[in-house]
Amino acid sequence: MSLRSLLAFLFLYLPPVISAIPSDPANNRFVNFGSGQVPNTSVLANASTSTSSNDLTVQCLPNRYGKNLPFADCIDAIQQITPDDEEYEWWPRHIGIRKQHFPLPLRFQGRNARCYIEPKLAPGALKGVASLNMVGEGANAILDKCISSGKANGGIAHGIGGNNGLTVTLGAYRGPIPVCRGTVRDQQTAELCRAILDDMEVAAQPQTFGPGVDPRPDVVLPAVIRATNDACVLRIFGQADMARWLQMWEAATAIWSMCIRGAKGGSVTGLGENRKLFMTLTSPISLLGNGTGIAES
Repeated sequence: MSLRSLLAFLFLYLPPVISAIPSDPANNRFVNFGSGQVPNTSVLANASTSTSSNDLTVQCLPNRYGKNLPFADCIDAIQQITPDDEEYEWWPRHIGIRKQHFPLPLRFQGRNARCYIEPKLAPGALKGVASLNMVGEGANAILDKCISSGKANGGIAHGIGGNNGLTVTLGAYRGPIPVCRGTVRDQQTAELCRAILDDMEVAAQPQTFGPGVDPRPDVVLPAVIRATNDACVLRIFGQADMARWLQMWEAATAIWSMCIRGAKGGSVTGLGENRKLFMTLTSPISLLGNGTGIAES
């Protein structure tokens, strides 16, 4: 079986644990997973992975996106893209779009948090219009072209979607690796943790994080983001430091991919420019390995 055939088989027939779904505008802050407006993203046995554009091109850019990525983790990242040939809109988050869409940035990441796939708007595009199959095809094309000696190299696929409005990148996660511990109640809780990722801030400019003392920081610690019904809670602790919300989102996505989807809570240390920040993503009551219960207020 050729590499392309193997990738196509894995993409089409191995279902993810939990798949991303478009945001539901019926809920202002978090995805309403129980809403009838959520599309059916179950595995489609006859789903096609061919993009409707003839302009799909791939650039291997290991210096930008990483080299010697673990191939198995990249395959696992692809398996998180549920095969679906319905075309959806992809918009930047927090710009007031009041209809169903995928909020960008968004990542599909391997369970070892080493390799990610990230759809992005193409230069000059205001939105993307593409199916999950098209995103998966872009990721497959990068792996197919940029693999070397059993290791994947990072790259980007251009011309994704009916309007060519998306690119897809495959790259290495370079942030601190999470530590998993404790438990997550159930799959619904895991989905609500994912909803936090889909709505949290992602600003790229540095901000001050620190305790609420004079001078007051941009982000007062501890910073807390709660999902619907407090089923999942993200907390950021630490001493005064400079950091970007985009880095916080990347770390939270790594926790979700490595820990939450495996029914565990998780944490990351060493965030911020001086590595003074610490993040947890857990259920409100997490039973740790030593049997201690930690209750979130």
